[in-house]
Amino acid sequence: MNLFKLMAAQVQWDGSKWFSAAQGQDMAINLAACGLLDLSIFETTAFPLASVNEALSAIGGRNGGFTNFVVKPHQ
Repeated sequence: MNLFKLMAAQVQWDGSKWFSAAQGQDMAINLAACGLLDLSIFETTAFPLASVNEALSAIGGRNGGFTNFVVKPHQ
């Protein structure tokens, strides 16, 4: 593939020839299961439904990284 022709024609090419999304997900699961993938960057904060307003307020002050805010309706 002539990448110069793509660039000159302002053609955009998205994708990966390394592996599919499903293969990448399988690799990530396997790496996590073996302890080779550090998942400590993920932070989960759970709130009961009665504290939903507190959960919404906390979103603005998150620590960065990947923070999940979960509202548990049956807690």
